[in-house]
Amino acid sequence: MGEKDYYNILGLTRETATSKDIKAARKDFVFRFHPDRNPDDDVAAAKYKLVNEAYGVLSDPVKRHRYDQNDPRNLQTKINKAYKEITDLFDKCDNVSPEKIATIEGILDEITLLPAEEIKSPQPDTYVMVTREDALRMQLSDKRSEQAETYKTMLETFVRAIYKKIGQEIIGLDEKDNVAVLTMLGLSARTFEEKVRDFQYFLNAVKRVAEKYGVHEDVKQKGLEGILDKICAKADTEIRNIGQPPWRSALFITKKPKPLSEQVDEVLGYLDLADKVAKEYHVDNDRLNNSIKQLMDALYGKTRETITAYLPQQYGPDTKPEIRQIKYLLDLTIKTEDRYGVKSDFLRDLYGDLNRRVEPLISNPFCNDVVREYKKVQAEVKYVADKHMRSLT
Repeated sequence: MGEKDYYNILGLTRETATSKDIKAARKDFVFRFHPDRNPDDDVAAAKYKLVNEAYGVLSDPVKRHRYDQNDPRNLQTKINKAYKEITDLFDKCDNVSPEKIATIEGILDEITLLPAEEIKSPQPDTYVMVTREDALRMQLSDKRSEQAETYKTMLETFVRAIYKKIGQEIIGLDEKDNVAVLTMLGLSARTFEEKVRDFQYFLNAVKRVAEKYGVHEDVKQKGLEGILDKICAKADTEIRNIGQPPWRSALFITKKPKPLSEQVDEVLGYLDLADKVAKEYHVDNDRLNNSIKQLMDALYGKTRETITAYLPQQYGPDTKPEIRQIKYLLDLTIKTEDRYGVKSDFLRDLYGDLNRRVEPLISNPFCNDVVREYKKVQAEVKYVADKHMRSLT
């Protein structure tokens, strides 16, 4: 059936042929090639038979629909159209949008309309359920193996294009939108929450597309692992900046350094996003665990550094932090441990270290002020340990 162009036989075009056109064309050709008008003409008889065959298919809506879907010429046209849309999307991932994704899905659905629908079997009044993969094999069998390979590559490119867009969204999470350009385009700048929401939309879209069209699991997983890696890389960059002074240059005006709480909140935002991706999409979270470990090491180091700066035997009063900073850092560190299920002996080791350092000073009457400062820090460590039910022994 697929090798005969029934539309061409009746002198019609697929896109514009209506049922009235089909009837009129058949009437005209039957009149011209009828055996009574062309006796002993084998060519006219063959054309007469072909016209009736074409009419029998195109006049029946069900048969016509199936013919249109199975016709390799029509199928190739749709594949070419979808392939162009998808490759353009991959080359210009700025154009990836919910509307564009929906358009391409519509074209792909036209190519594979058989999945998960009832299709009549050869026996009357009986039906079988056909999966999308089976339907694709039915549509693109034998002579269409090349089309099937193109279709597979096209779907994988579609998924990769959305992953590419997600990568852009991750990079732009902490970057401010160009308000002037957006205003010229009639758009408004997005908040961080809106950017995260867009990121999550594209992540759900790529999951839906991959599952809907049976994209190979490796393509899906590698893409998700790449997304997780990009989020953790952003977190790692912020972790390295925790407690660091702003970069200075004679050519540029440096921004006011962010408060420690804001720096940590940004890192936690990235790690929470990575944690959600890992759990919701069942991605191996070794990369996330490594980033969490880096964050904890940064907090442990910053807390010890602040305590050392507070204790009076090494630094003068000009550089001495306040005791409340130590309390804040201790509480933040243990809260972060609890948030990600990290088990450590940080408080117990810190408390023991303070004890070892203060014991030799207790018997020295000239070190009463120093001992008093040590005791303050120890009291804060004990307070946080009790608050979070951590043992110091």
